[in-house]
Amino acid sequence: MLKQKTIAVFGSSTCKPGEADYLVAHNLGKAVARKGGVVLNGGYCGVMEASAKGARSAGGHTVGITTKEFKSVCNPYIAEEKQVNTWQERVIALMAAADAYVVLNGGTGTLVEFSVAVEMLNKGLIPEKPIVVYGPFWREVKTVLEKNKEIRVNFVKTANTLDEIIQLLF
Repeated sequence: MLKQKTIAVFGSSTCKPGEADYLVAHNLGKAVARKGGVVLNGGYCGVMEASAKGARSAGGHTVGITTKEFKSVCNPYIAEEKQVNTWQERVIALMAAADAYVVLNGGTGTLVEFSVAVEMLNKGLIPEKPIVVYGPFWREVKTVLEKNKEIRVNFVKTANTLDEIIQLLF
């Protein structure tokens, strides 16, 4: 039997239902579930809630890695919550548990998650896995990183549509 792919979804915690970023994450979660994948995220609101809600609406499994440090409640679309003590442990746990990463629009937390994934892959601390970045902001970030020959970003793939994300993941 094939192992289900676990896809970590990173993005804004502040987007709300009805907003474009929320809709993208919801549709991504649904598409991942339809491909038989598991949606993994930080378990809280915004993109995390949207991707989990989308996955659950398509009958998929969801995992949220939360932290005692934030004292926040896990969103209701997370089927399996794993709790760690600190946000740093949470980021490392997300890196270890995923087979691939999708980076959507977000703030400093999303930037940290992207940077840690790139760092861990560059240092060989985790097996090579794809990072799919979505949208013009992340495409520009990748372009800037490619100019630095000390940073390997060959595993970072850019996508402009949901279909492109799914093709790069499965």
